[in-house]
Amino acid sequence: MFKGYISNTIGRVQWTIHAWSSFLIPYLERISDRISRKSKEPADDTLLTIMRKDRYKILGEFKVFHANEEQTYLVKMYKYPDIIQKVKQLFKNTRGFQEFNTTYVAAMKGVPVEVPVAYGERKHIFVKESYLIIRKIERSCTVREYFRSNISPEKRRDVLKKFGNLAKTIHDSGIKQDDFSLDNFLVYDDEAGERRLILIDFE
Repeated sequence: MFKGYISNTIGRVQWTIHAWSSFLIPYLERISDRISRKSKEPADDTLLTIMRKDRYKILGEFKVFHANEEQTYLVKMYKYPDIIQKVKQLFKNTRGFQEFNTTYVAAMKGVPVEVPVAYGERKHIFVKESYLIIRKIERSCTVREYFRSNISPEKRRDVLKKFGNLAKTIHDSGIKQDDFSLDNFLVYDDEAGERRLILIDFE
């Protein structure tokens, strides 16, 4: 269904992961157990750092060393604590899958996004959690943070122009994106030193 992705069941979690990121497979059970606090082993805080959490969502970060470099990944876990939510999940896709699918389709339509390297769903009778794993873009910030920093008028105009072009690309693609908050767009310089903007949140 998703080109380049493979399926792998680890523990009770069904994962869909990009083949290029299959080196993450040995970490997936530890990450999902740690972030959901289901492991009977002591929490391995050296692998995963919990950055933010509430009743319905947890955001974490972990680092691995691969291809002679340290790589950082973000993990989102969506929870379904209420029985009504669990029942609803019998009839619709999880938030993790919805965000993954929308991001993947957006990328296929030419919208600059960071497609998750994996998504997973922990199921028994009901869906218990869903997960997204996304590679973190280092030395990046949201458009809001960028505009609040000490930047020149020229750089500000450049980013505003790129933001307008990106908004048009999203609209022309037919992708539904109602929230154009500056917090949903990331600014960074690529390896060639060119400033890039991408859409990072379809929630």
